[in-house]
Amino acid sequence: MSISLPSAAAPRLRAAPNCHHNDAGLIVDLGAAYGTHLDPWQVDVLEAGCGVRSDGMWAARTVGLNVSRQNGKSVILVVRALAGALLFGEKTIICSAHEQKTSRVLFRNLVSYFESFNDLRRRVQSVGSALGREEIRLKDGTVLFFPARTRS
Repeated sequence: MSISLPSAAAPRLRAAPNCHHNDAGLIVDLGAAYGTHLDPWQVDVLEAGCGVRSDGMWAARTVGLNVSRQNGKSVILVVRALAGALLFGEKTIICSAHEQKTSRVLFRNLVSYFESFNDLRRRVQSVGSALGREEIRLKDGTVLFFPARTRS
């Protein structure tokens, strides 16, 4: 999947490793199936980070994104975490943020998927919502954690 970004949305700097194929389209489709439609720049971020090498491993070990506040970065994290749990068989998923309140927002956003859709609700074993210990445990053994680096 490759998209064409309007010039205003094209990043000034972009680097992505070569890959055998790209799984970004799977994530975009998953998000859309649950009512989350990504902007072209968000799809581009997923494409940069979801290339797969010929050995089946992720081509990018780390993905960095520098975008100003309140522009949709969290949406990318939420759909990527959801895809990790539902599509890619990732058993431990960590969605971390600098501040506790930001981590809590990520947690609530992801929990809302599991609360809003019956097929997802049936996968949940437990949800821990104690402040600083937020987690979603799925029946298949997948655990999504939401730690923060600071409480304030």
